[in-house]
Amino acid sequence: MVRVSIIFLASVALLACSEEGVSVDSSNLSEEARTCLLSANLMIDVARQAVSDTNSRPERREARRVLMEDWIARLEAGEDPCSVYEAIGASSTTF
Repeated sequence: MVRVSIIFLASVALLACSEEGVSVDSSNLSEEARTCLLSANLMIDVARQAVSDTNSRPERREARRVLMEDWIARLEAGEDPCSVYEAIGASSTTF
């Protein structure tokens, strides 16, 4: 329990420093769902950096942009943040 709280607080601090987190009302989410949401937002920030990487081929950047926008749309639509985070993890092997 203490470990989850520490991870949660660290994630909150990182998200606060993030320029563009997906804004979702997390007040009605469980602690696990909030952690998933914060983790998904952090991974979306990494995706933003990858999309803007000019050293990557344009096709790869476009594929990454499509994935990233899908994740953002799913979170904003109210989908379970843990499902979205799971999808991000599954995509990370092809990202």
